Amino acid sequence: MLVKNHIIAIILISICAVLAVTFGCVFGLNNASPKTDLNTSVNAATYTEGDFIYAYSTSSTTCTVKASSTSISGALTIPSSVTIDGVTYTVTGFTYSTQILNLYVGGAFYNCTGITSMILPNTITSVGKYTFYGCTGLTSINIPSSVTSIDTYAFYNCTALTSITIPDSVTTIGTYVFSGCSALKTITIGAGVTSIGAYAFKCSKLTTLNYNITALADLTSTNNVFNYTGRSGSGFTVNIGANVTQIPIYLFYPNNEDNTDYPYIRTLNFASGSVCTKIGNHAFAYCKYLNTVNLPESLTTLSLYAFYECTYMNTINYNAKSVSDLTSTSNVFYNSGISGNGITVTIGEKVTKIPAYLFEGSGVKSVSFASGSVCYSIRTSTFEGCSDMTSIHIPDSLTSIGTNAFSGCTALTSLYVDSLIPFTQISFSTSNNHPFYVSGSGNLYLNNVSAKDITLSAGYAYIRDYAFYGCKNITSVIIPDSYTSIGTYAFYNCIKLTKVTIGSGVTSIATYAFNGCSALTSVFFMQLANFSVASAAFTGHSSLVAYYFVSQDILDTTKATYSGCFTNTNFYLCNVVTFESNGGTECASKAVVSGVAY
Repeated sequence: MLVKNHIIAIILISICAVLAVTFGCVFGLNNASPKTDLNTSVNAATYTEGDFIYAYSTSSTTCTVKASSTSISGALTIPSSVTIDGVTYTVTGFTYSTQILNLYVGGAFYNCTGITSMILPNTITSVGKYTFYGCTGLTSINIPSSVTSIDTYAFYNCTALTSITIPDSVTTIGTYVFSGCSALKTITIGAGVTSIGAYAFKCSKLTTLNYNITALADLTSTNNVFNYTGRSGSGFTVNIGANVTQIPIYLFYPNNEDNTDYPYIRTLNFASGSVCTKIGNHAFAYCKYLNTVNLPESLTTLSLYAFYECTYMNTINYNAKSVSDLTSTSNVFYNSGISGNGITVTIGEKVTKIPAYLFEGSGVKSVSFASGSVCYSIRTSTFEGCSDMTSIHIPDSLTSIGTNAFSGCTALTSLYVDSLIPFTQISFSTSNNHPFYVSGSGNLYLNNVSAKDITLSAGYAYIRDYAFYGCKNITSVIIPDSYTSIGTYAFYNCIKLTKVTIGSGVTSIATYAFNGCSALTSVFFMQLANFSVASAAFTGHSSLVAYYFVSQDILDTTKATYSGCFTNTNFYLCNVVTFESNGGTECASKAVVSGVAY
């Protein structure tokens, strides 16, 4: 008999253990202790009134509440207090429904599918585990400003809930809290949240997320807070509140890198007056369909892989006034935009520089600057490897372009400027800094009109090196008398340039200034005194004719100086008055310097 009883005891213990493990696994409560803070133990005294059962202790003035049965229905309001035996108890939380082996499982309104709406009093301090789990008929509920925490699975699978506002008082949001809320379209998260559990907002039809958190701790790659969010609809917009100071690392990162569980974010906005200074590592990485990104003026740090492989991105409105330079391993926008129609980048008027490596390896297709731009610098390798980039607008404020800024931009063939003079003053340093260096040539547009016949404004002294490098649509250039020098490669490979007029103030033309201008037939020099032309300045022409408005003796004394500077060139002396009366088409009265071909 003892053996038989012993066996029965073992069997009963085993069954209890299985039940404990089973319920613990189902409800995520393995090794949990009885709750006395967030949800009251079912061991407390109870009092039933209407649709609710209140759990209380005579040693306290607070109580918790749960449904009187799962069949309760309709629009319900939980009172802020209840009077029991003449004592008033404040309702502060919710009661677990079931106790199994010291484990409390089953939320206060667990699977109460008939509830359509719920009003909570401003005395509730927490919404505990599973409180409204499976309330599939619940369409609306308020979370009062007295609540500080929303625990695991609190609203799991509330499939009719359409919007939720989490007040600033809430500091903790547990795992899977709103997961499975398939009709939830609008979520507003208050400023006070410091931690969010995994899969908290796996809401497949979300359309709007208003994010106001100011002190959320950084996440890890396995938090997956917004995994699969918005995937059953047309995606959602993320609106970052004005007081948010940073976007934590991995905030919208999916749980795998093959993009199968990515959140379907379409647009990222920052509120006017945003104070956000940092977007953390991988914050939006692999958000495949993130379409439009609007970055605020306040931003100073873009961390590693912040927007990595947002492959269908097509619009970036970049307003960050002074983001720190990046490195070749930053990969902030790397591979973004490569699967769609490319990215259109607009640089805001207050941006002072575009950081090094910012758009490296991305699908940027075109770049423009806002009217009134104060941007003075495009830094090293800013657009390196943007092989789909076809056009860029250069503002008047720009003064320097860094090394390899456009390296690998093989399709870049359109360059837009607002005026020519500031453009001619940009310091390119080397040819590989010029937008047309990699493609070899392209079209220059002045105020959106093809810049064919160029007349530079008086009052400036020089044309910098590489200024019009490869501008294949230029046909004629007039350089006024105020200019003194023309830089190296200034008009290199301008293959349609046929006529150049060089003012009387020019005393120096650098190496290869007009090299490769294969269509150049006429160069008009307004003087030759104290004049220096570098070797190979005018090489690469088949039938160039140079016209000089100087006396014969000056020409005779300077022939040797220019030997080797011109090839296949005839020199003509011209009468200025006659030349001007003929519209500059030729020298009506000219004397061929016979027997000399420089």
